[in-house]
Amino acid sequence: MSTETIITKSDYLAFLESPRHLWAIKNAVPQLPYDPLALHQMEDGKRAERLAYDYLVDLVKTRPGCRLLYQQNFEDGPYHTRIDFLIHDTLSNTYDLIEAKSSTGLDKAKHLPDLAFQLAILQKHLEVSRCYVLHLNKDYRRDGELELDKLFILADVTDDVKNTTLDVILDRAQALCVAQLENPTEAEHCYNPRQCPYPGICHPNLPDDSIYNIAYLRANKKRELLDLGVRDINDVPDDFPLNAKQRRIVDCAKNGHIHVEHDELARLFETFEYPLWFLDYESCISAIPLFDGHQPQQQVLFQYSLHKITQPGADLEHFEFLSFTPGNPYPHLMESLRHHLGETGTIFAWHKSFESSRNKELAQLFPDHAAFMDSVETRLFDLEDIPKEHIYYHPGFKGRSSIKVVLPTLIPELSYNELPINQGSKASVAWWRMNAGEMEETERVKTQQDLLDYCHLDTLAMVKLFEFFQNVLHSGESGKTS
Repeated sequence: MSTETIITKSDYLAFLESPRHLWAIKNAVPQLPYDPLALHQMEDGKRAERLAYDYLVDLVKTRPGCRLLYQQNFEDGPYHTRIDFLIHDTLSNTYDLIEAKSSTGLDKAKHLPDLAFQLAILQKHLEVSRCYVLHLNKDYRRDGELELDKLFILADVTDDVKNTTLDVILDRAQALCVAQLENPTEAEHCYNPRQCPYPGICHPNLPDDSIYNIAYLRANKKRELLDLGVRDINDVPDDFPLNAKQRRIVDCAKNGHIHVEHDELARLFETFEYPLWFLDYESCISAIPLFDGHQPQQQVLFQYSLHKITQPGADLEHFEFLSFTPGNPYPHLMESLRHHLGETGTIFAWHKSFESSRNKELAQLFPDHAAFMDSVETRLFDLEDIPKEHIYYHPGFKGRSSIKVVLPTLIPELSYNELPINQGSKASVAWWRMNAGEMEETERVKTQQDLLDYCHLDTLAMVKLFEFFQNVLHSGESGKTS
């Protein structure tokens, strides 16, 4: 590699994420495509940055002798950075360094190294007085036009950044060395292959049933296994220290056994009350609050699917709502949900923390319906708990409990694969584009149906999985997989 290698701030942050990720970037290794929602959030971050610029323009007007500098480039040998914002005090000839973030708070683990990398370069050229993170105010609620002075918070992190700078100077030198390596195997890989953008570099020839399928296994434990030469879960030693759930994942993988806790499953089913409801929400996050009552980085709820079983043996009923016209989807969604969702019976969700958060937001936005939404919350049961807590665990889950994993393992005739929209991230971005008026009529009509089909399958999947677990309870199923 050329001796003219440079390390940008983005390169340095990739190095902190995983040294091999930096090597891959510097050697032009193609990364896996970004998730659609991740791309949306990048664009959303740019929208927030443009508003941050407007906020700082107004702020500088209140400071005599100050001027705002935007997107300035600086170098220190091989280390390069572009600064979001500088406020130059021309009277003292000092500068405030400002990094704009679309987060709703200060994340020291991420934000301090980011700013310290910039400061290490910048202080070679200018006298830096203060360092700030400009982030969104989580307590701000929109009421009419955006109020930028309330939307943003300027957090002074000067002392923390200066205390971090020496470590960054040492780390960036290591990053430069990694970037110049001929062979990536000399650099440390990441320990999360499911999220890795360069699996061919970090995890070449990884077994399908690898040690990374052991849920909640800490990085130090992964290193211990790798030091033992163990990558395949079937090779994990019987005496390797794991907690009970982790050991069960390993044992089920080795033996091909299904684990069922019949007593606990029976106890759960005794608590369920008819009518049974199966509820799924779809939403899209927005850094900037779009509608009155909304906060920064709030999920915008635009769709739900609801299946109902009135009593044992009754026909399955289905209700749904989708907002497909520009504007605030909440009033019509709340009206529809209140009309269709009854006041009694167990409500099932999958990974219910998401539905719970949306229920609380609905209660805040619609005080007249707060009591009803509170009752919805008390009736909510997380069907994911059954595989997640290993009340029913199948080795095909590979340590996971996502409905996208559990459904095809237990009910292979139902699949998301054939759906044009088959992930929540795709649904979010499709609605965003539709709500923003970015679709022609033909595409809009097709997208509406694709969204309805996707959300419908989410709740139908829960119904079928509920029936599956119910059959397990009645049949006393256990033993090896077929």
